[in-house]
Amino acid sequence: MKPANGFLRLMGLFRASTMDKDNGPEGKTPWHKKTTKGGNEIYKALLKEMEGPIGKRAISLLLESCSRSCLTASLPQDAILQIFAEHLKGKRPAGIAETIQPLLNVSREDINAICQVVASKASTAMTQARAQGSGANWYCWRTCEDQRVRDSHKHMDKVLVRWDKPPDPEAIIGEPPAGTYHAGECDGCRCYPEPVVSLGFLKPPLKVHIDGKVVKMTKTKFKELL
Repeated sequence: MKPANGFLRLMGLFRASTMDKDNGPEGKTPWHKKTTKGGNEIYKALLKEMEGPIGKRAISLLLESCSRSCLTASLPQDAILQIFAEHLKGKRPAGIAETIQPLLNVSREDINAICQVVASKASTAMTQARAQGSGANWYCWRTCEDQRVRDSHKHMDKVLVRWDKPPDPEAIIGEPPAGTYHAGECDGCRCYPEPVVSLGFLKPPLKVHIDGKVVKMTKTKFKELL
């Protein structure tokens, strides 16, 4: 499925669950009808965003990322888009799994893992599409800062990364290369990208990913890379 077709499919799935009717499937009130006025405004803004270039870019990034994952590479693209649509509605991976499992011939344990991975990739894809769309070409890699964080990602914590030059965290610390990816894209990863929108929020010395390495530099030196 091409990204353009994926976009049409996603919007169909998203709209199908948010149709402007008094009642949803089986007499249930559509989820966006249950929200407050402010929630409805957020829904409208999200729908508008998804119909524009950011939505199309996010879908392209998500499908490409899923194609590189052992857990999602063989997953039907319709299933990926269905998970994305449910994720956009604010559903947690566990709730999405209940909706998706009947569509796939996999165990409950596997579908939970799949939904976790796709939801994380979707969040990163949306963040990247929004950031690059606004001219924010760098992000700060953030971890959950707990004992479950893998060593390679601990090394990436608070490292500045260009969207167009993803790192290979494992190779950086001398482990077998795992390929390049952004925060939140690796299977089982709980990290997330924080777009750099102002240098005022950065505290020197800065850690920056350049040419497959993490180097420290001053703010002045980093400005030369922008």
